[in-house]
Amino acid sequence: MGRLVGIMVMTTGVAVFATFAGLISSKLLAPPAKEEESPQQTKAGTDPAQGYITELKQLMSDREKIDKEITSRIEKLEPLLEKGQHQGPEGN
Repeated sequence: MGRLVGIMVMTTGVAVFATFAGLISSKLLAPPAKEEESPQQTKAGTDPAQGYITELKQLMSDREKIDKEITSRIEKLEPLLEKGQHQGPEGN
């Protein structure tokens, strides 16, 4: 009788573990949900190529703004670095 109960408990445990592992793997390996159409694409009309072109133009504009900000910061840092090099090491 004890062996029968042991077999049932072990079988149930394996089944629960397998179900849990399957659930986790299905969540991790599921294909991503479809993205909603952006407002820019719907404005462009039904042509998806036009929507992509509009999106790329927006991304290029954003990148140009970031590039200008980086250049501005570098220009501000260069004089500070040069000033620090002329002072020499302190504390020795």
